[in-house]
Formats: sequence, structure tokens, C-alpha cells
Amino acid sequence: MPDQTDADVLAADDCRFEAMRKQDWAALDASLADDLVYVHSTARVESKAEHTGNLKAGKPHYRGIAPRDRKARVRGDVGIVNGVSEMHVENAGKEQRFTVRYLAVYARAGGAWRMLAWHLGMAEGGDGRPHARLSPADAVTLTRFWLVPALPAVARDGSALPAVVLVGGATDWLDGAVARRQGRTRLGRDLDSMADLAFLTTAAISAHRAGRLPRHGLAALLARHGIGVALSLGAVFGRARRPAIRARPFGAVLRFGGLTLCTARRPRVGTLLLVAGCLVPPRSTAPSLSRA
Repeated sequence: MPDQTDADVLAADDCRFEAMRKQDWAALDASLADDLVYVHSTARVESKAEHTGNLKAGKPHYRGIAPRDRKARVRGDVGIVNGVSEMHVENAGKEQRFTVRYLAVYARAGGAWRMLAWHLGMAEGGDGRPHARLSPADAVTLTRFWLVPALPAVARDGSALPAVVLVGGATDWLDGAVARRQGRTRLGRDLDSMADLAFLTTAAISAHRAGRLPRHGLAALLARHGIGVALSLGAVFGRARRPAIRARPFGAVLRFGGLTLCTARRPRVGTLLLVAGCLVPPRSTAPSLSRA
């Protein structure tokens, strides 16, 4: 059982979480030290003003916070909390649920505990522990990788090629639906983009070589993928952070649908949809590089 001082630190931790969830800005301000250092899971650092400003702008809005497995240690006027928390957030109209392990440091001043530092790491599983195996969404995403070698093999088959492209598009929709329902992993987040890149590029090249996709349709898709890869490499190697862009779902529907029609010998409509999908800009995730 924690002693009273430990319990006071945990109570301060609860009050801060509750202020975030209820958007009680006065209570949140009172729970944070003026020289707060808030470190996200991506290593992005915020000051108190930046942290509260983003929360007030709904980047993100915490709809639910459920801390557990916490331990408080007090050394003089410093309190340290280690714990796990389930997070339910809304950002840019999208809801996410995930689990974090966190370290919160509190300092006592004037009889009140105020958070001085926050650092967290994303936990892969809902129990706060890494997955021992792939999640169902990850397995569906890997299906697109397994389908890539089949594309050149069936490129000149009038029914097999559109069927394989259609199955690939279905897995793209399905892995997103499963991930939203059961939780997304960091592996799945990165695999999804790579699977789309490998599958669509191979499918487009195979269809073009088989005479089913016009040159300008192939060029549009390769240009989109080339720009995306360049931006991603710039973010990783130039700024040491993961890419802050994500494809829009309806754009993916247009690209997969257009390519399916092209391979089914409907090149005019299919190319129109494919090019339109390539012109759909990705959405920026810069305000939410970290989920907590």
C-alpha cells in the first residue's frame, strides 16, 4: 500500500488526466509546472505553453484516459510515477485507442504537486506489453506483400490479374477496419504504407507491360509514389522523425478501383479514376506525430 505522500502524487496524476479529458484548462494549468518538459513517443518535445496550446486546439482531444499499474516514489519534494495508461483520443476527426507506458515527474511547491516532466513509450498490446505475434491487422497487411509475386505471373491473364488487384484492394480496406477496431501497432503502421507501395507499383508496371494501363496512368502512379518516398526519406534522414503524412482512404479507393478497371480492359474509365486518386493529396499528421 502506498503511504500518504505516494497517494498524494498519484492523486495529482489523476487530477491532471481528468483535466485533460474534461478540457478543464484552469485545472490543467494548475497541475503543470511552468518549466514543464513534455516528451512524446516520437521524441518531440513541448513546453507547457506548446502542450496546453495543442490540447486547446484539439490536437488531440482526449476522450478517455485509464491509468493502471502505477507506482509512485517520493524523494523529498520530487515524486516519480511509472505506469501504464489506455488512451482514447480524437484528432482531425479520427478516433484512436492505444496503450502507453509513461514516466511522470512531479515537484512539490506550496503544498501542491505539479508535473515537471513527462516521457512515454508506445506499448504494442492492450495489456501494455509487446505482442508476441502479429496482430490480425498486421497479418492482413502482409497478404498484400504475398500477392506481389503473383502480379507479374498473371499479368496477361484476362481474369486473374484484375482478381488479384481486387483482392489487394480489399486487404487495404480490411486491415484498416481491423486496426481501428482492435488497435493499430507501430509495425502495422509502417507495413501498411510499404505494402501499398510494393503492391500498387508492381500491379501498375505489370498492367502496363501487358498493354492494359496507358503510359500516363503508370506515370501518374509512379510520380505519386516517388514524391511520397522522397518526403519520407527527407523526414527520416533529414529531420530524424517519422513521416508526417498519411494517405486518405478515398484516394486509395480511387487508385485500387481505377487499376482494377484498367486490368479488366476498361482503360478509359480506369485510368481516369487512377489519375484522380493519384492527385488526392495526403493528409498531414504533423499535429499528431505522437499519439500522446
